[in-house]
Amino acid sequence: MARNLRVAIVQHNPTVGDVTGNADCLADEYVTACNSDPDIVVTPELSLVGYPPRDLLHRPGIIDAQEEALETLADRTTAGPPLVVGTTVRTREEAGAPLYNAAAVLRDGRRTATYHKRLLPTYDVFDEHRYFDTGSEPTVITVGDVEVGITICEDAWYDTVVTGKRRHDADPIKETATAGADLIVTPSASPFSINKPAARAERFARHAERTGCPVVFANQAGGNDELIFDGNSLVATEDGVLEQLDGFGADTAIVDITLDEPAGSSQHPDTSPPRQVRQALRLGVRDYFEKTGFEEAVIGLSGGIDSSVAAALATDALGADAVYGVSLPSQVTSQQSITDARKIAENLGIEFDVVPVGPAVNAVSRQLTSTQSLLPGLRPRTSRRGFAVTC
Repeated sequence: MARNLRVAIVQHNPTVGDVTGNADCLADEYVTACNSDPDIVVTPELSLVGYPPRDLLHRPGIIDAQEEALETLADRTTAGPPLVVGTTVRTREEAGAPLYNAAAVLRDGRRTATYHKRLLPTYDVFDEHRYFDTGSEPTVITVGDVEVGITICEDAWYDTVVTGKRRHDADPIKETATAGADLIVTPSASPFSINKPAARAERFARHAERTGCPVVFANQAGGNDELIFDGNSLVATEDGVLEQLDGFGADTAIVDITLDEPAGSSQHPDTSPPRQVRQALRLGVRDYFEKTGFEEAVIGLSGGIDSSVAAALATDALGADAVYGVSLPSQVTSQQSITDARKIAENLGIEFDVVPVGPAVNAVSRQLTSTQSLLPGLRPRTSRRGFAVTC
């Protein structure tokens, strides 16, 4: 008889360092997911603190806050399904990094298991060896009549070639399957790059095929500083991708996974690279404003392509009412530039003004000239580009 497991994937968009806010969001998503009677709920890597937390992890208060949040979230599971939460936990070792990058299993009102990430990336945008110690053992939990293994992000990229060679020798995905897993969940914080969603889909389908275990990839979504996390969480079986969540935004999905018989696959249309980039930039701009508390953008419109693209992206991300375009003409600005800038603002539906800066530039030039005698280290020079001061 085929076995079934209903998995809720919470594609979380955290704010780095806002442990309380992130935990509240996860609690709300857990309650919503429970309305669909899932057997297990899975969240992304480090979903409590957000990825990448970097040197915030050196602050004991951040670690304490996560431990308190885990206790609060655990209380929610007293009458609900297990919840897998990405978090950090302190090690008990006297030497080495003081933390593990972990996935805590909250069940029946308490933490019943904790998996420690085994492969730590230290390349490209990653620097996990700086903060984390490495785990050493697979973790498999029982959910109903299904054995569920847990891995975290880089564990699934063990064979990635960087600087001409593989980064890791161990294969946690295979070892977790060998330890008895029927299905593997992989909380992740996998940053976006062009065509990365398709590459992930292929990778996890290959993992499912070689292990015989469906793989649940629960990815972070959102913009954090210079990184974009595109989500695109999925469930892969040996037949291909069974289900994939929408990209570039928070989402929650309930996926029914059938074991012991062919699961089939769903077709997910490929998104063109330009559209992927547009979605990523929209998400990054919007999240930067929301997570830092800014409400409006002021764009200096020159009439050229750079400022036009910036204004279009800001309008797309924030809405026309939150974007203000301004032309800043001086003696070197043509009337055509002002006309083009105004037309761009009209096309986007944003507010627009012309604020000449010529008088301000002239005033600064006069001030610098008048202070020359007081600052002998300044040597004035003139050129066809105008007045300049060098030291």
